[in-house]
Amino acid sequence: MAGQATRLRDPVPRVDAALKASGRALYLDDIHVEGMLYGRMVRSSRPRARILAVRYPALPDGYTVIDARHVPGTNGILMIRDDWPVFADREVRFRGQTIALIVGPDRAVLDELVAATVVDCEELPPVFTV
Repeated sequence: MAGQATRLRDPVPRVDAALKASGRALYLDDIHVEGMLYGRMVRSSRPRARILAVRYPALPDGYTVIDARHVPGTNGILMIRDDWPVFADREVRFRGQTIALIVGPDRAVLDELVAATVVDCEELPPVFTV
């Protein structure tokens, strides 16, 4: 079937279907490299708020925080306009927006560090229209 013209309604076999169906496919979570680090995101629990402070717990050796201060240049991703922040800096616009990334070698420790991180914020009125 490869290289042949097909009708739009014809099913296209997935090249990875057999591996996935048999359980032999490798996913990113299956790959382990010596010295590999993991990351957990600190996300907003508010739909709209002004960030007053972010208080991180004491980080063990080998762990670090990455946030808007660490983005060189503009802290933005081009979506429709270049106004979609990589990390929320002063204000969060939606629940679940990424504020920071905590990085280190142990995923369980990262979960504890993210849970112990406190984001002090001032709630702002929600926006319901464009």
